[in-house]
Order: sequence, then structure tokens, then C-alpha cells
Amino acid sequence: NKKKKEKQKMERNKEIKINIKDIVVLESPIHKDNRGYFTENWRKDHLIENGVPVNFFRKELQNNVSLSKKGVIRGMHFQDCPKLFTVVQGKFRMCFVDLRENSETFKNVFYLDVKPGTIVYMPSGVANGVQSLEDNGYLNYLVKCYYDPKYVSMNPLDEDLNLPWVKDIKLILSEKDKNGISYKEMLEKTRK
Repeated sequence: NKKKKEKQKMERNKEIKINIKDIVVLESPIHKDNRGYFTENWRKDHLIENGVPVNFFRKELQNNVSLSKKGVIRGMHFQDCPKLFTVVQGKFRMCFVDLRENSETFKNVFYLDVKPGTIVYMPSGVANGVQSLEDNGYLNYLVKCYYDPKYVSMNPLDEDLNLPWVKDIKLILSEKDKNGISYKEMLEKTRK
């Protein structure tokens, strides 16, 4: 019985090559039946066992949910605080850029497609963006800081950044993200 329970734990996805230091990708088992599905969205002890720092769960913590149409890109956002992403419904392309000047993976870009059961931890100092690949995509994320309308948005379509968004679908962006600063401006801003 204990062996069966161990198989049901969320675990690191070891098949994904992550080229940004401290990003953690986990998979949580999906239990499907005629009603739909059930999964553990996040479980503190399993997350900590798999590399999410314990201090992520201390002090400020805000839970956000976004609903997106197919083609919506949200980002690139830089709030300089860790985040934990889970997918409730749909499929998303997630992109990350390491903006930590003292990091061995500074300027690296990492992307992956995620679905329900995938959990992604992103450390402080990394910009993030997400593209919904299906209609009615629900993304849930815990943020280690409270929302501040002055957070920095970087244009996700910046040519110097050249992120691997899926471009054969109609792209939908907010005015704030469309008018976000350039990648070069972001690098200057994070050096200060």
C-alpha cells in the first residue's frame, strides 16, 4: 500500500532539460473518472522535497488565476519574486528569461508546454510569460509578493529576445504588455 502511495506523489520531471538555475518542473498525478479529474495542485511537503525553497511559503503569498483565450500572451512580467504555476485547464507555452546578472544562467531562455498536472517553480530574478494554446485556459499561480501595478512588463514580441511563441495562431496581448519595455531596456533596468 505504501508503494502505491509513493507513486502518487508529485515528482520532478527529470526528462526536461532546464537551462535556468533554480527553476523546478514537477508532475502531479492526474486522477480521471467520469466526473472529470482530480490532482494535488500544490502540496508544501512534496514541493520542498523536490527543490522549492521552504521560505517560498513564508510571509507574503498571493494566489492568482487567469482565464485566457487561445493565442493570449501574458508577459513578459518581472516582479522580482518567486512564483509557482499550475494549470487547471488547457495547454500553455511558458517562457522564462534569467535576468539575474550574478547567475551562471544569466540571459538564458527556457520554455516548455504545460498542461494540468504540471507544476513550475520560478525563482526571483526571472521574467515570465505564458501563451494559451487553447480556449478557456486556466492558469493558477502563487506569487511570493503582493500585486503592485508598477511591476515591469517587457514586450514579449521583442525581436532581440525572439521568444519561441506559437505564431500560427492569432496573438492577443494587453496594451501594457504590447507597450512593455524592450529586452535591452530590461537588462539595463535590472542592473541598477
